[in-house]
Amino acid sequence: GTYSAVTGTSFATPVVSALLSLENPTPGKDASKRAEAFTLEARDLGASGTDTTFGHGLVQIEIEEVN
Repeated sequence: GTYSAVTGTSFATPVVSALLSLENPTPGKDASKRAEAFTLEARDLGASGTDTTFGHGLVQIEIEEVN
């Protein structure tokens, strides 16, 4: 197998979906509110605000380790 570099905000969709699945759900917060929080809490990269290179930016998430 080989690996290749990928770019674009469309590639972020499976990554963000996976992170949402790992995040502990907050009571009373449905998936759309959790996704909105990802957008609001993202660290802005590149040009200020949403852009075509970095989208909303870098997702900021804390995931608790499960033993």
